[in-house]
Amino acid sequence: DGKKEKLKLVKKEDRWILEEMANGWPKMIEEGKASVGQMTEMQPVQKEQVLAVLRMAQASIKELEGANTKEDMEKKMGEIMGQFMGQ
Repeated sequence: DGKKEKLKLVKKEDRWILEEMANGWPKMIEEGKASVGQMTEMQPVQKEQVLAVLRMAQASIKELEGANTKEDMEKKMGEIMGQFMGQ
């Protein structure tokens, strides 16, 4: 859209990624896994489905880490959102 935007980036494993993503993602995944493990009313099959979604989300973040440009990141985000939306 031609507008400039400031992003705070950090270097992780020789890649620059959004600081928010770098700081928040591992904790969010661990909390999600812990929550699933504590759900006693949930059937084992349901737990496994939720964990599969968490694994897919974690893999998606690894894909985003490979983005080198804003356009590359936007494209990858679009692909990831499509996967989560079932498209």
